[in-house]
Amino acid sequence: MENVRQKFEDLLGQVKDSNQNSINQSLEQLRLIVMLDGIPEETEEERRGLIDTSNTYRKKGLERISDSDRRKLREATTNRTLLCSLRGRLWKIFLRIKVVDVNYYFNLVEKGPSEKAEAEAINNDVFRTFSSDHEFKLRVPDSKLLRMLNAFIHSYSGIAFQQGMSLLAAPFLFCLSEADAFYCYKRFVTRICSAYYTHEMTGCYAGVELVMELLEMLDPELSEHIPQRINRVWAFKYVSSFSTNQKPLSEALKLWDFFFAFGFHFNIVCIVAQAIMIREQLLKEKENECLLRLQKMDECIDARMIINVAIHLLRDIPEDFYKQLSQHTHNLDVVKHIRNKKSSQKASLPVQTSPSNNHPQTKQNNKQGSNS
Repeated sequence: MENVRQKFEDLLGQVKDSNQNSINQSLEQLRLIVMLDGIPEETEEERRGLIDTSNTYRKKGLERISDSDRRKLREATTNRTLLCSLRGRLWKIFLRIKVVDVNYYFNLVEKGPSEKAEAEAINNDVFRTFSSDHEFKLRVPDSKLLRMLNAFIHSYSGIAFQQGMSLLAAPFLFCLSEADAFYCYKRFVTRICSAYYTHEMTGCYAGVELVMELLEMLDPELSEHIPQRINRVWAFKYVSSFSTNQKPLSEALKLWDFFFAFGFHFNIVCIVAQAIMIREQLLKEKENECLLRLQKMDECIDARMIINVAIHLLRDIPEDFYKQLSQHTHNLDVVKHIRNKKSSQKASLPVQTSPSNNHPQTKQNNKQGSNS
């Protein structure tokens, strides 16, 4: 995997130093490598760097950060001695994060807890986040999550804190320095998947509807066997968390690598892929047993297998459905259409643009064509 790591490092250097056209070409190559090879396991140096940083600030909650600490963090972020993993740096590139202002972040931290009700909700959510994962707690103490989530609420008044937002902040802090993680998380919540964080979580519920519709489209027999009310129960767990709750965390992060490269709407396809992968067991079981198996399909996953099955399923997804799928994470008009589809089948599809070119099957076909 050292050759793969070097490929990533070379392309990251090109993204940093190139013009926009070259950057776009490099991003396409990065996506292709993510799909075909995956991101190499982090080095011990990367791991130690993130753990050492956590130990330094483990007991610093929401109290004032000293000028000395602020200066050290700013210098470390600028000089890259405060390590982000290769995975974290790739996520930053895919999110188009160019500037990280450490002073701005710690100014937000120094404001302390947010409003009382939200601060309590944040505390409760943080307490539950990967509470039994020793490696996670070693790298991401509760104080880190508390700082970043309260800072986020201070920085963006358009979103109220919701249960589960700590779970989505966790991967960023696991792979990135604290200030980097803050900027990535803010972009993710306010831009990339903003429809999931409206007051009524409309994008999330639209995602559940898409899971049900896609399962019916790709495997009618399995869809008919599983009652819709059960689908709404088990699917919500994976849709609302963007599969962050899949175990082990190391495999969930591989799913996120794929989502960052090709779009977080692929979470829906991966959820359906997982259900289809256990279809034979499900078809033999009654309603309650089906629900239990679906709720536990997140245990000991194989991310690479899930991604391969999801890519295989893409060929059977109609273009109009893919347009909705690719935009439901951020386009509220599309979300509204999905939610109202059953009650107004004749409504016109509110999608004006073409689906994303970041389509893994297209890239795989292009790769095969270039090799022929």
